[in-house]
This record gives sequence, structure tokens and C-alpha cells, in this order.
Amino acid sequence: MKIKSVFLLCVCCFVIGSVRAQSEIDSSYANGYYVKKMEEFHKQPPVKGGWVFIGNSITEAGHWDKRWTQYRAIDRGISGDNSFGVKNRIEEALRHQPEKVMVMIGVNDLKRGTPVKAIKKNYEAIVKQLYRNPGKPEVYLQSVLPVQPVGIADIYKRIRNKDVRELNKYLKKLARRYAMHYVDLYTVFADDRKSLREGLDTDKLHLSERGYELWEETLHKAMNQ
Repeated sequence: MKIKSVFLLCVCCFVIGSVRAQSEIDSSYANGYYVKKMEEFHKQPPVKGGWVFIGNSITEAGHWDKRWTQYRAIDRGISGDNSFGVKNRIEEALRHQPEKVMVMIGVNDLKRGTPVKAIKKNYEAIVKQLYRNPGKPEVYLQSVLPVQPVGIADIYKRIRNKDVRELNKYLKKLARRYAMHYVDLYTVFADDRKSLREGLDTDKLHLSERGYELWEETLHKAMNQ
């Protein structure tokens, strides 16, 4: 009886610990800037057949609507956004009945310590929404970019390239499973230490103009394969 009681106590502790760990995941996304940007997006008329770029500040700062005007690009980047936020707003992007959708999200999840497993779950939910859309847009899952850990600001210290690579490995499999494109930006942007190459960034994380030019080049190659 005593052994059984100890066993039950261990099981209870494990369950409570698991629930607590799950409840500690920060799934918030709707801050003031997010709400403001969503209000702006909803006011904009649909751009039928355009190319949607959806992501966080790295996407937003690319100004894809100005960079790729010939493709009627729609920039749906929101600074600070994460996989929870994109999962919530993918339908707004799909109202444009886009020809192509380019997705890059996840680094802000890692920044706040969200487990890779939780990000994977959100990504699958995002992909399913895209896959089931009647318009059947061509989808490009873009790998999360590496960071340069040496000298990076303290607020980004939780972002580990090891976790980025694990997430990207999953994205490649996810793209294959749903007959979507996987764009390996990580390898193109990484140095021999698998960190962000010098000259492509402004702060060890966000991209410089050269970084955006390389992104464009890589996307063009992926689309022409």
C-alpha cells in the first residue's frame, strides 16, 4: 500500500508539473501595435491575386509592397508578432485571394522562451488553414533566419540557433507533407559557424539592406526551380 501511495504521488506530481509547464507558455500577441496594424489591414481593399508576405518585424521592415510592386506584394509583417499571432490572423491575409503566400515566423516565440514543440503546433495550424483555403495559393514556408549570438542584445539571448535549426527541419517536413515549398534561407544566411553572416544584419538579428537583397535573390531562385 505504501509503495502504491508513493507511485500515485509521483504520478500526480508529474501531471501537475506538466500542466504548470504548459500554462507558463506565453501565448499572447495582441499588443497595441498588433491591434493597430490589424485595424489598418482590415481597412485596406483586397488586392486579388497578389503575393502575401506574412511574418514579424523582419518581414515588415522588408516593405515588400514597395520592393516587389510588380507582383502586387502585400506586406503583412507585424513587428513583435509570433506564431500565435499569425495563426490568429491568417484569414485576413487570405481574404485577398493571393496567388502566393510567403510565411516566416518563429523568432519572437524563441525570444520569449516558447518551446519549439509549441511553435511546431502553431505552424501546423497555420499550414492547415492555408492548405484548406479554396483559393489554393502557392505557399512558401521560409526558414527562420540564424542570429549572431556574439554581441546580441540581452533581450534576444534566448534565441539559440540550435532551436532555429530544429524548427526549420520540421518546416521542411511540413512543407513536403502538404505539397508546399520550403525556402532554406538559413543555409544561405549562415556562416561556417552556423550563425548569421556578417554584413547581413543591423543588430545581430534584423536585416540590413544587403540582407534583404539576398533574401530577394534566394526567393527568386526558389520560385524558378
